[in-house]
Amino acid sequence: MGIEVSKLIGKNLVTKKMLPAFNFPEKPNKVLFTIPVNGRTGEVYSYVERPTGIWLQFRRLGGSFYYILFSPSNFVVTSDIQKEIKIQQAQDEKEIIQQKGQFAYYFEKYGKFVFFGVIGAYVLTSYLKNKK
Repeated sequence: MGIEVSKLIGKNLVTKKMLPAFNFPEKPNKVLFTIPVNGRTGEVYSYVERPTGIWLQFRRLGGSFYYILFSPSNFVVTSDIQKEIKIQQAQDEKEIIQQKGQFAYYFEKYGKFVFFGVIGAYVLTSYLKNKK
């Protein structure tokens, strides 16, 4: 599952590599500055979808904006984002449980482990009994 871009609004991101910040959400365009590796981007204000990709929008102190082309591999997943991902995964899991039914879902998820655990315990106890 990928990161839902709308969940990034209001979050401060940390870069994994040097990223250029542009004055408009298009390439080629004027690079305003470059954010260094492990640098903070600032708070995501919004995002813009273009044919070139999704551009994250950030507000500068003077009220103007800058844009960074979004790619999940360009950013460190911070604890806030991880929390959002876990919440989304829990919601997805609830939907799957509703679709499949609780018993079928958990049987499919854990049934193999329980089955092979019981078989393994039976074989082990049989082996130990026959060994004596």
